[in-house]
Amino acid sequence: MSGPAPGQAGGAPRRPSLGQRLLGLLTPGRVAVVIAFVIALAVIAYAARIDQTDTQLPLLVTGFVLLGLVFLTLAAWGCLALIRAGTDEDSRTAFFAALFGGACALAASGSLGAAVILALIWKTAV
Repeated sequence: MSGPAPGQAGGAPRRPSLGQRLLGLLTPGRVAVVIAFVIALAVIAYAARIDQTDTQLPLLVTGFVLLGLVFLTLAAWGCLALIRAGTDEDSRTAFFAALFGGACALAASGSLGAAVILALIWKTAV
C-alpha cells in the first residue's frame, strides 16, 4: 500500500468545520460594531415609535450619532481593507472594499447629518 486514505491519521489535512470557520470570523471589534449597530437601531426605533415625550428628540439625536459612528468605523475598516488589498495586488478585493467603504461613508454622513438637523430642531424647540 502507498499510504493511509485521506481523512485517516497521517493522511491529507482535514478541512475545518463550519463552526470553526465561523468562530474565526468573530473578533471583539466585529462583535462590538454589531452590538452598537443593534443598539443604535433600537434607540431610533424606540424614539420614533414609542416615546412621545420631551426626550424623543434627544433620543433620536443619540441614536443617529451612534449609527453614524458605527458607519464611520465600517468605512475606516473598508479603507484599511482597500489599502491591504492594494499592497497584495488583489484588485477584486480592493474594488469591493472601496465600494463597501464608500457606501458606509455615505451612510455615516447621512446619519450624522440627520443628527445635526435634529439637534438644531431640539435646541430651537426648547
